[in-house]
Amino acid sequence: GGQSLSPQRPTHTQQPQEVPIAKAEHYGNVESLVKTLLPEKAEKHFWTKWIDSEPPKYRPSFYNLRLCNGLCNALYEAGFDYPTPIQVAACEEVPRGRDVVLSSETGSGKTLAYLVPALQRMLTAPRGMCIRVVIVLPNRDLCAQTATVAREVISRLPDPNVIRLRHLASALHQPKTEHRGCGDLLISTPRVVLQHVREIEQHAIDMLVLDEADQLLWCGTGIPRIVTELRGRAKFELRMTGRNVRMQSVIVGCTFPNRGKQNMRDVIQSLWPTITWVKTDLLHRIVPALAFRFIQVSEETRPQTLLTVMTESLEEVEKAKIMVFCGSTNTAEEVKELLCANGFEAEAVHGRRQYPNRAAIVARFRAGETQTLVCTDVMARGFDDPTVTHVIQYEFADNAVDHLHRVGRTARGGAQGYATTLYTEAEAPLVGVVQDAMETGNKLEWAFNRTRSRRRLTQEWVGNAQMHNAESEEEGDGDGTQPEVHPEMEQGHTEPWVQHRAPKKGKDRPRGKLPPIVIEV
Repeated sequence: GGQSLSPQRPTHTQQPQEVPIAKAEHYGNVESLVKTLLPEKAEKHFWTKWIDSEPPKYRPSFYNLRLCNGLCNALYEAGFDYPTPIQVAACEEVPRGRDVVLSSETGSGKTLAYLVPALQRMLTAPRGMCIRVVIVLPNRDLCAQTATVAREVISRLPDPNVIRLRHLASALHQPKTEHRGCGDLLISTPRVVLQHVREIEQHAIDMLVLDEADQLLWCGTGIPRIVTELRGRAKFELRMTGRNVRMQSVIVGCTFPNRGKQNMRDVIQSLWPTITWVKTDLLHRIVPALAFRFIQVSEETRPQTLLTVMTESLEEVEKAKIMVFCGSTNTAEEVKELLCANGFEAEAVHGRRQYPNRAAIVARFRAGETQTLVCTDVMARGFDDPTVTHVIQYEFADNAVDHLHRVGRTARGGAQGYATTLYTEAEAPLVGVVQDAMETGNKLEWAFNRTRSRRRLTQEWVGNAQMHNAESEEEGDGDGTQPEVHPEMEQGHTEPWVQHRAPKKGKDRPRGKLPPIVIEV
């Protein structure tokens, strides 16, 4: 059942950093929230008032989010002092039981945003009831990272044995013993879930979490089948035991492309018609703490330019940790040999390496034993190491989605980060469009399209930008630069000069689809 421990709450003596947090109107009236949740005695230690040019803002701690004391203490002991805006919004929306999309920028703490509500639901379950949660991620590396975060929190609970944590297929092959605790947490990949779906659905699933949802839903991983079978199990349990179990789905990601043939909003709403969307202001934008630069090179000068950038990076920041992204495994191995031959400490991670080898290399990089990690896009998503100071794109990403994920490996959690992109003359038009959006702080959402070639995308994006600048000059916008946010983009529509693709009729488009609930944080 729930945790009844009433510990001494910690006192924060250090001054917190002044960082922007969520606007009050985006997740309710903060003043009423303060009056409801904030005891007068705890105001000094557990709420921080931010004074700037805007109205006063309050930053809650986990103790103010209606979480049980045992979970709050575990989070504090694990090093999580304050929740991020997306975590605050998730702790308000996920407990309502509705299907939710949690979308925010890279490094905003999305893993805890769904782990904390799931653990809270387990710890507060009625006596004798076991809450079962399945978390699905694209690859084993992300599964191991998420399992590590969950284990750090669960191990610090007053009774860690009340929640069983299982990771990938190895846990499913263990002897079948009935878990008598209040929670069962399974973290796995779609392939393992599909292979063991019959075993998983022996009991109804209370919550399904899809992390990096755009990749899961796009790459033919069988997510619709998983959702359908787990929902069917909930209906079967209702008929057999009378227990009314509604599987809640939590969709998580930092990129939700809505351009081209695959519109993520339509794909998600075809599976969850009444889903609630929770967004942050920096979604599909570059975080303010990231400093970036673009350097044009040729194929002949690219290796030497990389060595120069590496030397400058090590001189700029003491104890720098660098990630170098390449477009293929062969290039990654060549770059690693180039760096090692010139006196740099480097190791390579890509899809050809076996998982135990990859995990060992990543562990050495996290511990600081290796200074440079040369990798492909296998490390572009979800990898969380706040100590990474530099990201270098040796080869430019194939699209704006992958570009956002690559540069998002640094400047995480408010830390300062640096991103350097090397590009050739053939990539200059596409890079120019992305660079303009980054410099002006605009969203890259309108550039998301994975269904066409890079050449056609370049022509289309440059044409759209030129047309928009011409229209801006005619309307008297001054220099004709792109506005910060196009009026129609806030409503989730395409720009006037891009043809809007309606969702296909038939099975992909649910009948009587309700408009989504959007909560911006």
